[in-house]
Amino acid sequence: MSRAFGKWAVCVVLVLCLAQAFLAVVKAAAARTVVLNNVTLVDASARTPRLRQTVLIRGSTIQEVGANLRVPRGALIVDGAGKYVIPGLWDMHVHLSECPEQRSSCAGGERRDGRA
Repeated sequence: MSRAFGKWAVCVVLVLCLAQAFLAVVKAAAARTVVLNNVTLVDASARTPRLRQTVLIRGSTIQEVGANLRVPRGALIVDGAGKYVIPGLWDMHVHLSECPEQRSSCAGGERRDGRA
C-alpha cells in the first residue's frame, strides 16, 4: 500500500467520523425539549385565551399543553410571562408568488410601475 493511499484513507475515515458526530449533534438538538412556561395560549377552538399555561415542545411538535404540566429533566425552560402563544399561526402575510415590480404600495394601492 502506498503512503499517499494510506494518508487518503485516513482522511476519508476522519471525515466520515466527523460527519457522523456532526449528524448526532444536529439530531440531538432537533429532539430537544423546550417548555414555554406561564404563557397565554390563544386557541382558535376556545372562546377565551387560556391564562398561565405551560406548553411542552419536543423537537418541532407540541406534545402537551396545560396549567400544571410536569417539566422533564434537561428541558430548556422559557419564561413566557406576558407573552402569547398561538399554535399553528405563522407568517401568513408573505407574498412569495409576486414579482417585486408587481407589488402594490400599502398607502395608495398603486403598483410601482404607476398603474392601478
